[in-house]
Amino acid sequence: MVVKKAMNKTKSSKKHAGSPEFDSKSKESEATNNNPGLLEPWTPSPGTAFKLLMSVRLCAALWNGISDCDETYNYWEPAHYLKTGKGFQTWEYSPVYAVRSYAYILLHVVPMRIFTTILGENPILVFYMTRCLLGIACASAEILLYRGVTKLYGPNVARLLLVLLLFSAGMFISSAAFLPSSFSMYLTMVAYGSWFIGNSS
Repeated sequence: MVVKKAMNKTKSSKKHAGSPEFDSKSKESEATNNNPGLLEPWTPSPGTAFKLLMSVRLCAALWNGISDCDETYNYWEPAHYLKTGKGFQTWEYSPVYAVRSYAYILLHVVPMRIFTTILGENPILVFYMTRCLLGIACASAEILLYRGVTKLYGPNVARLLLVLLLFSAGMFISSAAFLPSSFSMYLTMVAYGSWFIGNSS
């Protein structure tokens, strides 16, 4: 009797093993084992994240006002002077003191002149196009950081980072600001993103 029951169990297991339902389940389990990423939570792709960040940064460039007087008189005004040959000069840029350098401003004067060539002598358009360019640069740096965090720390941390970048008031203000601190922020995100991607490979 015991031998017959064992033989019946063996036959039934073979019958189930050959059934389509059993084969599909085994294939699903094999696919899950071969692709552990199927079990990971959903995270926006870099392309989707870039579109979201780009939308927010362009909104900041167009709608956010200049909240720092230093940005106006120490960066926009000297840039206007270098571009048009006229404008105010603060004491930091005076040859008597020479506290600040024009090098950072010249990086922005070049695209300003390109925009002037394309759009004509319209200072308002040049102003907003320059701010949009800063927003694009910020979004590009952010997406590199996002990719690095995704690879090194996983999708949960990357998703949280994306939410913080999108809804942070500080990022909204500083992303399109014509300030060296914003430029340093771009480079810091690029450095950390590249470092994280390199460590995860």
